[in-house]
Amino acid sequence: MIKEAKPSVRSIAASLDLSPITVSRVLSGHPRISPETRDKVLDEVKKVGYDFFSRSKILKRQRDCNVVIHCGEDKLVRDRIFGFYSDLYYRCVKRLHAEKFHAHLADFNEHADSAFEALDKSNNLILLGPIRESCMKRIRREYPRLPIISYGGNTPDVLQVGCSDFAGGALAAEKLFEYGHRRVAVLVYLNEEITRKRFGGFHATFLAKGGEVDSLVFDEVGSLEADDRRRTEILDEYLKRPKKDRGTAFFCPLGYYALFLTQYLAARDIRIPRDFSIVSYDNFELFDHMNPPLARVWFSTKDLVIQIVDALQKFRNSPVALPASIEIAPVFTMNESLAKNRPSVSSRD
Repeated sequence: MIKEAKPSVRSIAASLDLSPITVSRVLSGHPRISPETRDKVLDEVKKVGYDFFSRSKILKRQRDCNVVIHCGEDKLVRDRIFGFYSDLYYRCVKRLHAEKFHAHLADFNEHADSAFEALDKSNNLILLGPIRESCMKRIRREYPRLPIISYGGNTPDVLQVGCSDFAGGALAAEKLFEYGHRRVAVLVYLNEEITRKRFGGFHATFLAKGGEVDSLVFDEVGSLEADDRRRTEILDEYLKRPKKDRGTAFFCPLGYYALFLTQYLAARDIRIPRDFSIVSYDNFELFDHMNPPLARVWFSTKDLVIQIVDALQKFRNSPVALPASIEIAPVFTMNESLAKNRPSVSSRD
């Protein structure tokens, strides 16, 4: 039997009646190539299954140094209050640059075509936040050996790096219980994995200690104004309860919930911590300067980024399987919003 020859630049050029240099220029992204020629060559490359990038030593070295960072516009741009993901992204870029990588921002959710073009020239992917399932399926299909590191994503079977959010929720529960609170309300949106873990850690720990948890669960509809109206309705209904049927403190698994809650309570002349104590979960130092400053669970984004980049390097160089997740420990900052519960002043009707 005659063994079929593997595809090459020369064989592709011969089949299309082009010169090998033209095919090479197309595959290396040369600007002086017509769109028609580029499309014709790329179609033939896909048809014959020729992996030019892995065969070219120069391009492989370039791809090894390139890192695509996926961060959705909803995370990076629309968060004008806290800017957590923009801070995380720029810390990643700085750390990658220090390690001789080149970072390229992409949004697979809203701009998939340009994101995949960037990924064609990269051998590394960092996910900051959720990614569309259809895009993830395509990535797994077209780049089966691609090192992928995720923070705050929704992707199974991908190395997750982050804070131990379950432990962070548990830490908040321990502090509230330590300060005498035996019934606590949690204002929570459960459609994101991070908040589910934080709520789960809090709920399990507080119940295990013998406390009660009032879960004030809401759904986000996309409009901040509409979501705030829904949160207001839920809190209004909760505060209509008799004093004996509600908690003496609130736990907020996300920083915005805590900010909203403090503004809501202030507008109703409900005092913190005299009427309700509050513990938040956030990374925002501005909460230390509020009136009153908020007690909070948090984690170091600097340490998080170090773990993300270190994990990426180990993923690229390790011949053995890596752990499913890498977690940094949460930290608790005590502030004036958390006070010891005294039944005589624990809440108001």
